[in-house]
Amino acid sequence: MTVTQQEMGCGRIPTKQLAFKALVASGAPALWRWLTQDRVAVLCYHGVSSSSGRPGVWNADGVHVGLDRFEAQMAYLKRRQQPVPLSWLCESLEGSRRLPARAVVVTFDDGLRSVVTRALPVLQKHGIPAALFVVAEAVGGSAPLWTYRLGALIDRLPPGRVTLDRLGQLDLTTLRARRLAFFRVRQRLKLTPAAERADILKAIEHVAGPAIAQEGELLDWEEVRRLAEEGFEIGCHSATHENLTLLSADASWREVAGAKATIEERLGRPVKAFAYPDGFYNERVVEAVRSAGFSLGLTTDPGLNRPAVDPFRVKRLLIGDEDPVAFGVALTGIRVVTSAAAGLGRRLARGWRP
Repeated sequence: MTVTQQEMGCGRIPTKQLAFKALVASGAPALWRWLTQDRVAVLCYHGVSSSSGRPGVWNADGVHVGLDRFEAQMAYLKRRQQPVPLSWLCESLEGSRRLPARAVVVTFDDGLRSVVTRALPVLQKHGIPAALFVVAEAVGGSAPLWTYRLGALIDRLPPGRVTLDRLGQLDLTTLRARRLAFFRVRQRLKLTPAAERADILKAIEHVAGPAIAQEGELLDWEEVRRLAEEGFEIGCHSATHENLTLLSADASWREVAGAKATIEERLGRPVKAFAYPDGFYNERVVEAVRSAGFSLGLTTDPGLNRPAVDPFRVKRLLIGDEDPVAFGVALTGIRVVTSAAAGLGRRLARGWRP
């Protein structure tokens, strides 16, 4: 995984918006969606913030959707797509249900409190089902997940060039540079074992001072139960949100099967779907998820899902603070195709080198 233009927020600057409008005007997204109407779009959300925009670092990649944008996106889904429960996707892969054309599934990762305070009323207003993937040992915790804490800490570091233990020098001279530093540090820490990552976060906090992670508050079990009673399907996002590919087989099993048992005990209902933390998975992790008794494994691999998709490698479209035009394009999955085509074009331009 590398830092992408989407993470840098480049997808939301005026030039890119004009490109989206030109793409829509060409008719390509509509044609592509018609050609792929039997494929299922599974959307991956995280949180819903009070307003749109990406102030500072904490929402630099725009994965927290402003309430006004979320309202517009759900209205679009109700008007143009066929929102269905995640369980319908599972049943369709088992052969017991046929999905409608333009089917779309809404999911939320991490278990943030804004799902119940902001997302739920909008979803109920439009009659859209959704699934929530919770981190079993984080539910009800006072501390945010480490990614949200990191964003708050990077926001508090003094401007200029700051040298940190084990991270070296960070360029924080501009907001763009600060965001880039955040993305690079975050990506490194995603590939770092938990104990070492905790030490690095402490080193950053020693320089930055204590920080409060905006929009990083987690649901408690009472709120998760309320969502389940309101119709949310509750899935598992592991026990502690670790990169499962870095763990031993025994530790991975505890993260998967142990978390499943905890959530089922707390809710008194079966948990059938698993979302790989940060999208990291390999054959061993997939086998652990399958062996633990899950029926679905959701990735963050971008794209639409064919009717015969591997149920443990379900693709999802990461949805952020997109305006209606960009959101409509994202739903078609055509950005995955155009990105791949652009990459092929660059390779051909410099001489084919896979």
